[in-house]
Amino acid sequence: GINAEYGELISCRDTSASASGTETQVQQKATITLPIPKKDHGGLAVTCKGPDGTDLKCELGASTDAGINVLFEPKSGGKHTLTVLLNGKNYPGTPVDVEVQGL
Repeated sequence: GINAEYGELISCRDTSASASGTETQVQQKATITLPIPKKDHGGLAVTCKGPDGTDLKCELGASTDAGINVLFEPKSGGKHTLTVLLNGKNYPGTPVDVEVQGL
């Protein structure tokens, strides 16, 4: 299973796109690394729900020996729920609650 404190693993990065430098559009993306063995990465899928229960855009990112990255786009702070599926079944230790701060 997955046992870790995920709050400290989240990094929200701001992507600013601006021609003049005076107007900034901010798009939040959060990345979290789940410690799932590499042998399981092939059949994985992930879903994310926000604090209000709505589905958020999320996707699997880089696969490393340390685990697999999950990228999602929180629209607000609060508790987000990531559910990892392996071949259509809940992966042991998930869903995982992730606390998002600073939005």
